[in-house]
Amino acid sequence: MRLEDLAVVLRRRTPWEALDLGREMLRAWRGPIYLAWFAVYLPVVLIACLLFWPQPLWGVVAGWWFKPAFDRVLLFVLARASFGAAPGLGELRRALPGLWFNGSQLAALTIMRFSLARSFLLPVVQLEHLRGGAARQRRRLLGRRTRGYAVWLTVLCANLSAILYYSALTMIAVLVPEDGAASMDWEIVFLHTDLDAWRQSLGVVAWVLAESVVEPWYVASGFALYLNRRSDLEAWDVELGLRRLARRVAAAGVPLLLLCSLLWLPPAGHAAGASERADAARAAIDAVLADPAFGKEEKVTHWRRIPEEKKADKPFSFPDWLADLGKELAQIATQVTRVLWVAAIALLAVLIWRTRQRWMPRGAARPPPPQYLWGMDLRPDALPADVAQAALTEMEAGRLRAALSLLYRGALVAAMHEAGVRFTPGSTEGDALAQTRAHFEPAAWQWFAQLVAAWSAAAYAHRLPAPDAVAALCRGWPAKFGREAP
Repeated sequence: MRLEDLAVVLRRRTPWEALDLGREMLRAWRGPIYLAWFAVYLPVVLIACLLFWPQPLWGVVAGWWFKPAFDRVLLFVLARASFGAAPGLGELRRALPGLWFNGSQLAALTIMRFSLARSFLLPVVQLEHLRGGAARQRRRLLGRRTRGYAVWLTVLCANLSAILYYSALTMIAVLVPEDGAASMDWEIVFLHTDLDAWRQSLGVVAWVLAESVVEPWYVASGFALYLNRRSDLEAWDVELGLRRLARRVAAAGVPLLLLCSLLWLPPAGHAAGASERADAARAAIDAVLADPAFGKEEKVTHWRRIPEEKKADKPFSFPDWLADLGKELAQIATQVTRVLWVAAIALLAVLIWRTRQRWMPRGAARPPPPQYLWGMDLRPDALPADVAQAALTEMEAGRLRAALSLLYRGALVAAMHEAGVRFTPGSTEGDALAQTRAHFEPAAWQWFAQLVAAWSAAAYAHRLPAPDAVAALCRGWPAKFGREAP
């Protein structure tokens, strides 16, 4: 990188001035920037909308998620234009695979996707080619006293994009005749994909227009903020000033240099003594620098009470207050982002677990349900064709226990063969009730709970229920058990 070729005037700027510089950079190089933007962004969004057709709004969601990839294209153009060599479409086409298909792109679309300082920190990976711990350390260094401004830039651009999007939809609604007012549906705003494809296409057009206005400005301002921060850290303006001074001195010519050397040339003995003293000084400096106290950086923080009179004398500074607020909001946003990531991972784990039967390899075939349990014949062929009617017949004949037995056996057979419940020989009536709760519908399970209570009282306590109660159980036989009640 040759600082002499930089097309941006370097000087001491506040972060707010640096953001304004990004706007001016966009105005100066708007031709190659927007040419690259539309050459890459429009085809990708169009392909995404066609892939999701007839729900093109999902193409907007895909285009929004892949915005970090489009930001790399804009930064590529801005970085080249900053050194007086704005790339054309041919150069962009050759550079595109290297910009998109690398390891850092995956991180940009996952972990760093919701970074609130994305445009400010993107040059660390793309231009400085740093990875891992070196990149994290570099981001922390650049973010000191500057990250808050980058966060505010992200918040401002996000809101501006939303305002432009809603404004475009409002303009469409205003231009639609009254007899066709129903053709403009504001459910587009909430990405309702049950609308007609052409109505959703209106939302796609509005979103593309809003993003095309805001995103190049967002990347240009973040890059200008990055250049300003590097200039402060590495004193680029001082270095350029010294280089200009060296060129002016060199332009004065060789005779002037010879004259200065003759005027200041010391005697031979004096020169030898000066050389010895310089060597001794160099040795002393090296000895001091070799001490462990040097080369070590330590940060010490302590609390100190500020006297009231100093507090009163300190004037209020709105930019300082705004910067402090930006830092606090950045810290809060970082914590919220972490919480959202944890929630998203937990939700993904729950979804994977609940749908495991669809994608997990199926194991060996499960053994068939038992035919006899607790002394009961639970073969489906051993039951009458209509369990409820047969139980009602037993009840009318006065055989209440037999009626309850038929209903209980029929319910257990339905649970095993239709709902997939697995009973074991050691299960009790309470276990059966607990195991079927997750497999039966609420109404069917309530009926089964009443049946288990009546059967347990008759089988173990020899307390038969009233005939009307047994008749109600017969008539309440759930339709989900394969047979309707009479």
